[in-house]
Amino acid sequence: GHISPPSDTVTVEVYPRPTVTLAGKQDVTCFGGNDGQISVDVTGGTAPFTYQWTGGLSGPAPANCTAGTYQLVMTDARQCSDQLTVELTQPPAIQAEATFTKPYCSDIANGSITLTANGGTGGLSVSWSNSLQGPAIENLPPGTYQYTVTDSKGCTLNGSVTLPPEHDQCVIIPTIITPNNDTYNDTWIIPGIEMYPDVSVEVFDRWGKRVFFSKGYAVPWDGTFKGNALPMDSYHYVIRLRPENEPIKGTITIVR
Repeated sequence: GHISPPSDTVTVEVYPRPTVTLAGKQDVTCFGGNDGQISVDVTGGTAPFTYQWTGGLSGPAPANCTAGTYQLVMTDARQCSDQLTVELTQPPAIQAEATFTKPYCSDIANGSITLTANGGTGGLSVSWSNSLQGPAIENLPPGTYQYTVTDSKGCTLNGSVTLPPEHDQCVIIPTIITPNNDTYNDTWIIPGIEMYPDVSVEVFDRWGKRVFFSKGYAVPWDGTFKGNALPMDSYHYVIRLRPENEPIKGTITIVR
């Protein structure tokens, strides 16, 4: 008769392949920051799972990440694996460039600064160390001004602008005039005094008689007193640039 060969039953169990997907991510808030986050989910496979990241990350939800591209190899307990690539972005760096106008001198507050800023996220605001706000500030004396540029996410850029004086001396007081009608040095022109609208200028002869007075100095002294030419001599002047300032004293000589 016919004899059947021996037989056996083999059961092959197929485990579902693990799949790793991106559950969520948080990009870096500020340029150069490290507050990025990644979260991944695994479906299928056999726990426990191991996560091998590039860039030194670890686990299924790494935090404190910098911007960049990260590769993940996830492996389950049966050495089955899946891969994932995640990119964390960051906004462009905040940058600022300043243009300025120098104050006339150390005593005059007519300088200005305009700051042009870009980068970051959303609108940018500018604040200054002298409590002024906005990208353009004016009526400034010489000095160094600190600024902070802030974007809509609270990212900041700090910097400073130094305003030097345009002139080392606020006023230059000549010591000689030659009022001989040759159109050269005929009047006592004082460079810089126009910056002081409240200046007072007095001139006295050697006996203490006041021969010239001006509140403001729109018309320079021409070496006369009541329309008459004064003799060649040295005269004493008292100049008060502002009412609260100490007077400047010296001598002016008429040479004909």
